[in-house]
Amino acid sequence: MLDWASESSTAPTSQAIDLRTLPRDIAIARDSYNRENPKVEVQEGKVWTAFDLLDDSPEAALAGLEKSGAVVTSAPFIWGAKHENVMVDETIEKMATRIATIIASATQQSDSDLPLVFSEPGTGGNPARLLSVTPSGEIIRWDSRDDMLVLLLLAIQPMLSTKDGARPTSNIPSGVLGTVMMRLRAMCPPVEHIVHEPSIVNDRLITKPGYDRAARAVLIMGHRDRWRWQEGYSVPDEPTEEDAQAAFEMLDALCEDFPWAAPRDRARMMAAMLTSCARSAVTATIGFLWDANEIGTGKSFAAQACRVLGQGSKAATEWNLGRGEDTESKKSLASALLTRSTRFFHNDEVRGPLNSPFVGKVITAEDGAESIRELGVNRLVPVSGIITTACGNNVTIADDHARRWFSMRLEKSLLEMATGRRYSVPDLTRHIMENRPTLLAAAHTMVLRGIQQGPAFEILPMGFPPSWSQRILGALSWVKKGDTSIATQALEGWNKDVAGADPLVEAWGPALEYAWKVVDRPMPAADFAKAVLTSDVDMFVPDDLTGIGPRQLGARWSQALKRLRRRKVIVGERVFVVDAVDKGGRWQFKVDAYSMRDLQMGVQEPLVREPLTAQEQKARDARMKKEVY
Repeated sequence: MLDWASESSTAPTSQAIDLRTLPRDIAIARDSYNRENPKVEVQEGKVWTAFDLLDDSPEAALAGLEKSGAVVTSAPFIWGAKHENVMVDETIEKMATRIATIIASATQQSDSDLPLVFSEPGTGGNPARLLSVTPSGEIIRWDSRDDMLVLLLLAIQPMLSTKDGARPTSNIPSGVLGTVMMRLRAMCPPVEHIVHEPSIVNDRLITKPGYDRAARAVLIMGHRDRWRWQEGYSVPDEPTEEDAQAAFEMLDALCEDFPWAAPRDRARMMAAMLTSCARSAVTATIGFLWDANEIGTGKSFAAQACRVLGQGSKAATEWNLGRGEDTESKKSLASALLTRSTRFFHNDEVRGPLNSPFVGKVITAEDGAESIRELGVNRLVPVSGIITTACGNNVTIADDHARRWFSMRLEKSLLEMATGRRYSVPDLTRHIMENRPTLLAAAHTMVLRGIQQGPAFEILPMGFPPSWSQRILGALSWVKKGDTSIATQALEGWNKDVAGADPLVEAWGPALEYAWKVVDRPMPAADFAKAVLTSDVDMFVPDDLTGIGPRQLGARWSQALKRLRRRKVIVGERVFVVDAVDKGGRWQFKVDAYSMRDLQMGVQEPLVREPLTAQEQKARDARMKKEVY
């Protein structure tokens, strides 16, 4: 088998190299590199191939190509870097100690920086689990004794003593397998994060493929991809405000072609992109909802852009709404967590209000705080590193989900509906994939600025663990569009979002605020109306509820208050809600008030009003004795 480049040149056959005479790795590298780079040079009658021109030493040329990832000489499957003989006819203690020590320190043949096996810490009283990561990124779990035998044979050769000396065997006593498994859970390097691109893990920027013990993270990257990331990915050690602004402008260009309803929606898209790129830097994250007025607005495309940017693929695991769907959603999520196939938990077509209890828990719980049962076995899988997303048209959000979602609105104009929309980047997915190292570096530059410097101004924790608001919105607090920070734009209207405010009943605000002060107990509709209508405060009340006698008062106000029931009205920093109670077939009404700040912090308790004094009660009761209201 002659050297390929020499065969294709004008060099005489006698100058070609027989690859079979070369060391294995050099032959593979020479043949692979020359086939991808067929250009040759002829100097003084001798052919110099692309491989020859790299270095005078073939060994040095091989080392450089392997380091850059331009060639791969080792097989891309899991195998121990070396095998050691272990006698398996000794005491269990001696065998288990020797085997566990070998396996815990073993590395993979394909990558000396990659441990053969990791220990994934357990949560909630569950034991740690052993797993390996293949060079291609596949997760292999070692949960049973049969699995354990396969694992051990990757790095040891069991030996039996005979009268003729030691001989190989494939058997290891079952008791030894169980003992080794328990020891490896404690001895193997712990891993919590498995990533396929440079990542911010907690406070650390991980860029070197292999295992990072301090971050409990392993970065898996194909050898052929490494040169691309080395060339395109660059993040300053301490990003300046100018670095962050330049990075923002690069990422913001990706948002240009979407029909955002308002600047806050575009700003929230930036928060979604940063979260997609830096999920391992936070312990929990808000959910992201792309809402639209019409089909074909690009909401699913926007969600997809975040996935491609963050994880390099469109993959997502699905959740749905409806009776029994939480069970199916749990199965889907458990599978994704076990395989680490995607970090996105997505519903692409929301039908009905967002009200799933399980999805709500996934959003608000910190990593590892919730677990779900693995299908078919009695094992729990911790929920960690997940980003919950959804798309839909004119989506409504249930009250208890209001603080869990960052909603982005897209609205097509009538002209766009009729004629279509032109895009400055016709294939956004391809553009992101081709430029992903540079774009991801821009996102990490912004987030690293937020981590190192903290937010540029105070940002409330928003009702769930604060790492997301402080780090992601904190990063956006350092960049601006015009004179306004992107964090400020993203938070516009958040108070009303959290409160579940209903714009159709906002005019009732002053009346409900006054009612909260003077209606100190549940009252029939007629009494409630009298208490409100006798106020000296200028307030809105529909015309059909005034200027009527006591007989009609109760019936009309009862209907109006029932329509207002549980609809939230914001007045200043308070949220007012009408509560109705059916007492023996007769409705009684009162008003509860909540602090806006408490709702942002996840506190759902109503405020306690100051009790009316005897004089105030007397004055109120006197005013309620009118004939017409």
